[in-house]
Amino acid sequence: MSDPVALAPSLTQRVDDLLAVLDAVDAPRSTLYAPFVGGPVCILFAATHPDRIRSLALYATASRFTQHLPDHPWGFTQAQVDSQLAEIDANWGQGALAELFIGAAAEVPGVRDGPAALANVHAGRRP
Repeated sequence: MSDPVALAPSLTQRVDDLLAVLDAVDAPRSTLYAPFVGGPVCILFAATHPDRIRSLALYATASRFTQHLPDHPWGFTQAQVDSQLAEIDANWGQGALAELFIGAAAEVPGVRDGPAALANVHAGRRP
């Protein structure tokens, strides 16, 4: 679970990992905080393991980020996804996508430092 991976695990695999962690720490019912991309994992976990959830707090997230499903117009278009992936490739570890999450504030000196450090930690790099 904590080893670096070549490919991102599926949503189902992430739910299985979350269940394994909760089992390992003997947490029978938990409060889950799910910011950003953690939302879909925790939403699916709560839906498939409702007996393991005390409460679920969602922040700046969605059940789905794309419009791939029929009748789901709220996600990003494929062009937006492609643009965001290009931004991530070009600016990983430097506050990629800061504008998407915090708008014009991303241009304030030092503001990108927080998202940049978080991205590096998620990639297994130490600041």
